[in-house]
Amino acid sequence: LSADAISMTGTDAKQFTIQNNSCTGSVITPETGSCTFDVKFTPSSVGTKTANVSIVDNDSNTTKLIAVNGTGTSQVPAMSFSPSSLSFSGVLSGTLSSPKTVTLSNTSASFVTISSLILSGTNANQFSIPAATDYCTGETVAATGNCSFQVIFFPTSGGEKTANVNLTAQYYGSPAAVPLYGSSVVYQAPAPRVKISKKR
Repeated sequence: LSADAISMTGTDAKQFTIQNNSCTGSVITPETGSCTFDVKFTPSSVGTKTANVSIVDNDSNTTKLIAVNGTGTSQVPAMSFSPSSLSFSGVLSGTLSSPKTVTLSNTSASFVTISSLILSGTNANQFSIPAATDYCTGETVAATGNCSFQVIFFPTSGGEKTANVNLTAQYYGSPAAVPLYGSSVVYQAPAPRVKISKKR
């Protein structure tokens, strides 16, 4: 018996590869002969994958199929922020604060793709994430790598303001959050000074 070809076929054939193949082109003697090959599973996405190992030999030129399957899972990325929260103090109502930078670090052993950075919370409209300095959204951060973004506080009234930056990432179970705190003061025009003079 000789094995003419061994290949992957089926729905998810590209998710599997044949390796260490000692069968193709070899002649296998009756009863005691053998050959070996390995099947490697490398899923490109999560979920169940199915395929077949297709073996063509000279036994009536038939094709023999061996069903294979695998389940792709994901490693939950681990992320950290520095600083873990932002505070803006004493910003004059109606003006912009100086931007503050947050660095996101991927502390897992695999890459992580950042899907979005969204402001939420009671006073979300009092903060902004400038697109020009957002180096995280849509980016794929390598293992042990990092990216950064900035936040600006622009209060429209006086008082304490709170919000969150919610980050979502591919395969990350729930949004990671950076709390935002801001305090605003309202400009008080000085009272006019009136000088009264006495006539002699």
